[in-house]
Amino acid sequence: FDAVGGGSQIGSTLTRSGVAVANGIFSVSLDFGSGFPGASRFLEIRVRQAGGGGFTTLSPRQPVTSAPYAVRSLSAANAGTANQLAPTCSGCVTAAQIGSVNGSSVTGTIPVASVPGGSGSYVQNQNAAAQASTDFNISGTGTANILNSATQFNINGNRVLSVAGIENVFVGVGTGSVNSGSANSFFGRDAGLNNTSGVQNSFFGKFAGRATTTGFSNSFFGSNAGMNNTATGNSFVGALAGMANTSGDNNSLFGRSAGTSLTTGAENSFFGAFAGASTVSNSNSFFGYSSGRLNTTGVGNSFFGTGSGEFNGAAIQNSFFGHRAGSINSADSNSFFGYHAGRVNSTGDNNSFFGREAGEANTNGIRNSFFGAASGSSNIDGESNAFFGRVSGQANT
Repeated sequence: FDAVGGGSQIGSTLTRSGVAVANGIFSVSLDFGSGFPGASRFLEIRVRQAGGGGFTTLSPRQPVTSAPYAVRSLSAANAGTANQLAPTCSGCVTAAQIGSVNGSSVTGTIPVASVPGGSGSYVQNQNAAAQASTDFNISGTGTANILNSATQFNINGNRVLSVAGIENVFVGVGTGSVNSGSANSFFGRDAGLNNTSGVQNSFFGKFAGRATTTGFSNSFFGSNAGMNNTATGNSFVGALAGMANTSGDNNSLFGRSAGTSLTTGAENSFFGAFAGASTVSNSNSFFGYSSGRLNTTGVGNSFFGTGSGEFNGAAIQNSFFGHRAGSINSADSNSFFGYHAGRVNSTGDNNSFFGREAGEANTNGIRNSFFGAASGSSNIDGESNAFFGRVSGQANT
């Protein structure tokens, strides 16, 4: 029982018959099982004479003292390690028996199968599908064999590499940021910045093709090359080449500041630094450093050689070939071929000078034909002359 009087019976009632008594003393073995958790226990004894009759209850109940209570030690496999788990403990502790455990108290390897999946608190090794809502931020150096970005690569918060759209490649801050076109390649800060539906454009350099929106088949190479272009079929190579071009089509400008003032002019070909730098017109071909540099509205001109036709302004249909040939010309329909040929011609028109320094001093003379080195080299304003041969007509003025 759990009390000296009354209380609740613990365990079952045990009966022992034929017990020998000597001088009022007897001894029996009793097993009440596991009803001894450490709380007080009392033994109630009832006796009767052999052969039958009613039982007599002996009073009071006898407390179970410490000696018999030592039976509790039978529940410990080893009294010295009663509060320790056996080395071969397997299944002896279950999740239901554990309230909580500090993470710092856990050592050893956690099985992969025990790591919960789908958490946004760590990056998992997987490739079947993207791990949702997961970011990572490290202060050290990251190394990988292959990085496969779904959209873009950023540096310091700025997008620097993207393949948005169809067959596009954008490298640099701001490149192709609003692009919806295809087959474009933009390299350099803000290159192709405003390109929307333009296709097959190649822009290389800071601000190259920055204003192009719907133009196609343009190739711009160099800082600010074609930065204001909105047209089609242009090729600009060199810093500031075609910088001002807006709606002019099918121009080829090669060299620093080549065609830098060209806005709406079309079908021009300028090759060389500052070639056609001031031109705003159509259908001119300038080849050489500063060739046609100050040509503005002149059309249908062909200048070949350093400084050739350099100061040609509004004059049209001139053909100058050679170093400084027709360099200050401002008249129409002249053909000068050779070093310094027609070099100082200004308002004379319809002249044809062939040979080194041919017609070099001619300024106002018209309808002259000089053939040969230095032929007509002193002619200034003479008209309708024809000189053939080296230094022929040299003294004519």
